[in-house]
Amino acid sequence: MPHAAQFSDLPPVEAVTIQLDPSEPIMSIGRVSSIVGNLVIIESSPLPNANANANATSLTSSNKNNTTANSAIPRGPPALDIDTVLCTADRVPIGRVFDVFGPVLRPFYSVRYNDVKTELPAGYA
Repeated sequence: MPHAAQFSDLPPVEAVTIQLDPSEPIMSIGRVSSIVGNLVIIESSPLPNANANANATSLTSSNKNNTTANSAIPRGPPALDIDTVLCTADRVPIGRVFDVFGPVLRPFYSVRYNDVKTELPAGYA
């Protein structure tokens, strides 16, 4: 029987040692929604002050009566790539995006740590 890959089989996570220049633009992408083992899950936020008409995508579906129903899903910031460095509002790096999953318009991001209890800055757990 093949061996299922485990997080313990992965190489250790390298610490993020970059310094963000004060002139480097940053934007809020979301909030910590949960911690699962050594993974921190970040839920992306809708764009601030999103205008429902300008920042939403209409979804249309048909039902038995051939009528349509529309709903709007607020868009979040553009999706981030794997290995994107995430930081606090104070520009303190907290890790790199390990995985992207969930809805395209408002994805979730995971950040992997060797030991989340000691590596995640205080106040984010």
